[in-house]
Amino acid sequence: MLAANISTFRKPLRLTWTLDHTLVTLLGLAIATLFVDWEIKGEAKIRLFDIIGFPAALLCIGSMIYLRKLKISFNVVLLSLFFAVLAAGAQRVSENALFRETFQGLEMVAMAVAFSWAGRIVDWKGIGRYAFIYSIGLILFVMLYHMAHGLYFGWKLLDAGKTIFNFGQPVVMGYLMFRRQKATFLDYIIITGYAAILIFSGERKALIILPVCVALLLYARYLNVLMVVMGAAVMVATLSTAVASTPYLARQISTATTGGSAHDLTFTQLVVPPEGTSPSDLQREFVDRVSAPLIKQHPWFGIGTDAFLAYLIDAWGPYLPPSMWLSIHGEFKRTLVENGFVGLGIYCLPWLNSLGWLVANWTMLQRRQRALYLMTMVAIFVSNYYEGGGQRALVAFLIVGLLPEFFGRAKTGFKSVLSLLPRPSTVPRSARS
Repeated sequence: MLAANISTFRKPLRLTWTLDHTLVTLLGLAIATLFVDWEIKGEAKIRLFDIIGFPAALLCIGSMIYLRKLKISFNVVLLSLFFAVLAAGAQRVSENALFRETFQGLEMVAMAVAFSWAGRIVDWKGIGRYAFIYSIGLILFVMLYHMAHGLYFGWKLLDAGKTIFNFGQPVVMGYLMFRRQKATFLDYIIITGYAAILIFSGERKALIILPVCVALLLYARYLNVLMVVMGAAVMVATLSTAVASTPYLARQISTATTGGSAHDLTFTQLVVPPEGTSPSDLQREFVDRVSAPLIKQHPWFGIGTDAFLAYLIDAWGPYLPPSMWLSIHGEFKRTLVENGFVGLGIYCLPWLNSLGWLVANWTMLQRRQRALYLMTMVAIFVSNYYEGGGQRALVAFLIVGLLPEFFGRAKTGFKSVLSLLPRPSTVPRSARS
């Protein structure tokens, strides 16, 4: 009788476990699709992320409501405020813009709630391992794809795929850091080769993130200073000739922190540029100059969500090549222009909240936990500062806002990434074999 009762009791638990892990897997797959160049174009672009992620998020919310376990955290509320601002700004542009931003806002809020829920049950070790394998596999695919097309430097043909060079760094570095206490010789070879790939990619954001990640690995006492210096010397000696003989790589490295090579050009030169000027630098500089008056004219609430591209085409379209018909690079700048200082302030709230949480809990976290937290924030900040718009930037924004929950201590009710590190052994040293 007792055995029958136990058997009956276990079935719904097994069903719940299966459903939970299926939904977590779908959420992980949805994030993975953000690095795939596939979409259905129309009035609104539909991507794999929408097809996989949004239904999974709704199922998560539905199951939580059914089980009466739905919790909306303070972090989710902060994130939701920004999407409300985007929808309010779109209302001043057009009905289509309002519909698009409302749908996207609902989708992102649902994803935030689902991510918050997943953070309580996820197996972080397993997630880290799969994310590491996916990141390395995608990096190799992007590299080999370009080499097959005769491009040995500057791997920019895959708009979505190339962003793995930025967002993948906390995944790769963090996974290696948590595998063992000290890096082995093989680990140094892997990190050196990974750094060389990032340099050859020509992705300037990756070149900014890389030294920060290496510095944090040193702070975490995973890397040895002498070995890092030796590895850097080997890289300089090996790659200096390739960089010097490739103007593109030399330009990308030299302008990684200066913001570009088009600052001194006139408006005419921006439209008809000198040979060798980066198209990305031209577009960024042109947008900076065009948007400056708009900020002065609409300082508080901006010109409206997604209104800049239409303004650019109407005001400057006849004078610009189609390659310059692009929106604003950089989420912070885009938000300032389209949603004003009010929108920018609300956009910064989750960033400040997550940074404040780290400061408040600094002494409670171990070195490697602080390092991983900062790697994630820096990688997303650099990416969102220089790139604007799109689901990747918004999902990255969600992750930043939810970092306090992902790293939360046991008192918050979360299974956190704090469990990634093995606990110190309680067996006396003298008793260990």
